[in-house]
Amino acid sequence: MKARLPLPDVVVGKDLKEIFRQGYGRVLFPRKVAASSGEALRRLREFYGALPDGDGHNISGITYLRRLLWIKTAARHHLAAFSIVAPHTHWDKVRPIVISSDGNRYSSSARDLDPHKTYFPVSFVFSDEGPLPYEWADDSVSVDSAALKTCFAIIKKVNRAIHSQNLPLGISLNFRFKELMEERILPTIEYSDPGRPDSAAAAILPMHAFLTEYGGGDHVQVGWHAYHDAAYQLTAKETNAVRLIRESLKSLPETQKMALVWFLKSRELKASLDVADFGKSTN
Repeated sequence: MKARLPLPDVVVGKDLKEIFRQGYGRVLFPRKVAASSGEALRRLREFYGALPDGDGHNISGITYLRRLLWIKTAARHHLAAFSIVAPHTHWDKVRPIVISSDGNRYSSSARDLDPHKTYFPVSFVFSDEGPLPYEWADDSVSVDSAALKTCFAIIKKVNRAIHSQNLPLGISLNFRFKELMEERILPTIEYSDPGRPDSAAAAILPMHAFLTEYGGGDHVQVGWHAYHDAAYQLTAKETNAVRLIRESLKSLPETQKMALVWFLKSRELKASLDVADFGKSTN
């Protein structure tokens, strides 16, 4: 029997549980969603011949997705709702991956579902049968319902345009520690206690909080912002200048990069330069 596929929409727990019981996990894993962040990045390197840099502009699939999102939305604040991701999971394949919030932090894990609660999809891979969700959020996560509906419609449009290319990329909703369509890029990290890799949910923290609390450590970047240069209504000359600045920044020490970025922001010359463009790890 062919597995029933979930829609990009809000779903009741008992229905989502039945979808997984019918074998939806086998549709996703491992062909569409990698078993680890390392495997997801290996797929990117194999497909494009390189790993994405901090802002992802060296990967044609990321820049193409940004262009598609801009074309399908034509509203800059809509772009703030999305991140482009290397789809992967750290959890088992027979239960949904669910994100929860306690009001201060988010956490992520594969879990049993409450049959009476509602869940909404937050991460997707592309397919000829429509965008396929692989992560959900429960009702502890608050998002604007109208904004969520708009995001689902945009994701469907992007999927129709891109699914045949079989790119090793996906798209996620950017709702952590911000409003869904709030024009703010806030790098986050999903962090598991290395002493308990399989026994507890991963904590999701803002990058600055992670660096303060844990002092850094081993981590990789698996998400990139969704802003296309055209969203800033730059002239061709200005767009080329931004690209030259990006190239120059790559050779600077991290502290000098950050200083220059904040100087530009303070002078209101944002022009798609943001801290997330040069961050070492986002999720």
